[in-house]
Amino acid sequence: MEDDCPTEPGARIESLDALRGLALFGVLMVNLQTQFRVSLFRFYSGFHTDPGYANLATDDAIRFLLESKAFAIFSFLFGVGLAMFFERRPMRRLLRRLVVLLLIGFVHMLLWNGDILLAYAVAGLLVSPVLLAGPRIAAGLALACAAIEVLPLPLPGLPAHATMLRQGIAATAVYGGGSFGDVFRFRWNETRLYIVPLLLGSLPHIGGLMLAGTAVWRLGLLSNPKRHLPLYRAAALAGLAIGGGASALEILHEEGRIHLGVLVRVVSCLATVPFALGYVALFFCAIASECGVQLSRIFAPIGRMALTSYVTQSIVLGFVFFGYGLGLCGRLPSAPVALGGITLYAFQIGASHLWLSRFRFGPLEWIWRSLTFGRAQPMRGSCSPAPRLRRG
Repeated sequence: MEDDCPTEPGARIESLDALRGLALFGVLMVNLQTQFRVSLFRFYSGFHTDPGYANLATDDAIRFLLESKAFAIFSFLFGVGLAMFFERRPMRRLLRRLVVLLLIGFVHMLLWNGDILLAYAVAGLLVSPVLLAGPRIAAGLALACAAIEVLPLPLPGLPAHATMLRQGIAATAVYGGGSFGDVFRFRWNETRLYIVPLLLGSLPHIGGLMLAGTAVWRLGLLSNPKRHLPLYRAAALAGLAIGGGASALEILHEEGRIHLGVLVRVVSCLATVPFALGYVALFFCAIASECGVQLSRIFAPIGRMALTSYVTQSIVLGFVFFGYGLGLCGRLPSAPVALGGITLYAFQIGASHLWLSRFRFGPLEWIWRSLTFGRAQPMRGSCSPAPRLRRG
């Protein structure tokens, strides 16, 4: 019989919530620097925008440690979530859940075209049928997606450098000083011309990481961290070493100090996926200790409210940086903006703890679940007890 009752807080895997919460911090810091402080194309046409050691160090730290890695972790965890959901409910319910996310992402895209929910929903719909097959097939398809990224195929991507420069200048002017209508019209054209092709080109990357997440979960590699500790240590060491070296090369290439030529796509992939999976493995190494478990509980609530927190970030930062609010786009250096992002994230952690002490779900999580199950879910109280999943 189908289980229409959503996952109880007690049946959740707290460590995955904590990892999602930590990934959300990386997403916030990257979005803050690349899509709010300056426009996306202004950033990619030259990511050092302000002089001074603090600003240059902030740019390099975010580029080296977080850019693309946080989104990769989220994609991986989304795949884990797909596999977990499918274990308890039929495929049609999972597909409905993804369609609801597609609608949420579309609405969010109208407010801010840096949205990733739409791409996650589309990739999830493409990946979900693989759940009917075995995890080894999912792992093989994940490797195939990685090959697609590396091969010189005509996938949509960033426009030419001159186009990015022009678009970046225009975006800074409109986002920093335009009315809500001006921003909306400019955003619509930017989305149609550049963002949608960019998202389509990213689908093999996102889908491959989701497939990896489904395979890792179904192979039981996340169910007992202590049992898999040697594997995590090896994966952390290899992933961070490969990803760190590739990320350093990528930054040197971007700054014009070296020229990677035809290897640039390979280095870009190695700078993202191994680094992100190394982070995941390092996290599970950390929570094998009691101290790590206690620390992870700080971040678990914001991970449980990741959808609400993510959308709230775009609304708040839109008001701070766009012309219909404070209009600070293009006016602030990166270092103080990063401190502001840390402050916002700390506030969201506190708000998540407070909210979940009274309610079962975040506001948008409640809407997502209610539409998925076709009826309003209880915000207080509980369904019938669900089996508690092991954290290890």
